Amino acid sequence: MALSQYCIELINSSRSSFVWKYFGELRTRDGNVPLPQNHDQYYFCVSCLNSSTVITDVHRYKKSVSTGNLQNHLIVKHKIQEKKTKCESQKSVLEYFKSTGTVTRPTHSAKGSRKKVETDDITLWFARDMLRFDTVTHSGFRDFFLKYNVISNRDLLHVI
Repeated sequence: MALSQYCIELINSSRSSFVWKYFGELRTRDGNVPLPQNHDQYYFCVSCLNSSTVITDVHRYKKSVSTGNLQNHLIVKHKIQEKKTKCESQKSVLEYFKSTGTVTRPTHSAKGSRKKVETDDITLWFARDMLRFDTVTHSGFRDFFLKYNVISNRDLLHVI
């Protein structure tokens, strides 16, 4: 049976993912061609239909599939990726935590603002290195911060 007798009806909806330009429901061009069993439970790939010779080579996914799985199929099988238009002001999470290679310490006019900057820096350090937050209970961590007067003994006991 020739694949030219099949077509894929794209989903017209308010779905925002780009994958819906490539997946839809299988239909026949005329009513005389039988559809695969349970075809109505699946989304079929348009790119596979255009490049395959038999219907069994057309990838299909249950309608309960996540768009991430459909996107992975497009990337791996067809080298199709979404073209993102990201504002220059937007940063990805990885870009935010990326090390700059230099350490700058702002000048502080008050002890409170210095503590906030140090707390923010410690939080950023833990996030970049993916450290568990219970690291602060380890003796090496406490000794380091006591030695360099980052935190006082009283403050340390209050936190822990």
